[in-house]
Amino acid sequence: MPPRKKTTQNNLHAEVKAAAPVWAERSTTRNKTLTAGTRTRSTRTPVRSKPRVRRRGLDVSNMPWDVLLEIFSVMHPRELLILARTSKEYREFLMSRNAARFWKAARQQSESDLPDCPPFLSEPAYANLVFFAHCHNCTAPNVKTVIWEFLARYCQKCKEYT
Repeated sequence: MPPRKKTTQNNLHAEVKAAAPVWAERSTTRNKTLTAGTRTRSTRTPVRSKPRVRRRGLDVSNMPWDVLLEIFSVMHPRELLILARTSKEYREFLMSRNAARFWKAARQQSESDLPDCPPFLSEPAYANLVFFAHCHNCTAPNVKTVIWEFLARYCQKCKEYT
């Protein structure tokens, strides 16, 4: 059997051992009794720091679906699209054809008077086109103009190549 690890009390500096011989004797006698009997944990309790608390926003993963449906019905289309990009469950639900009513309600509640979604585009694709200002080819930010003939946004570099 390999030798037992020394306790931290035996690893003290020589000055401390010389200054407190009674304490050093007690620790050695205690170690002898522990090795003779069964192994037990040390009597010291570990010092624990405060438990980490993950601070999050509202945890909507455990909310009932009827509450979520009410929340979805009053959201802006941009917020719905961002929410659909957060997790697989929300993407699966919000990108389905059954969720088209939420997208229509969100589009009607937005400040701008938008025309209806073309029949060949889905509601999420239309929301991406209207409310996100990025190039649809290279994802460059701050592309202000929509090319309605192509139903896309292109930056100056991508416009020259297309």
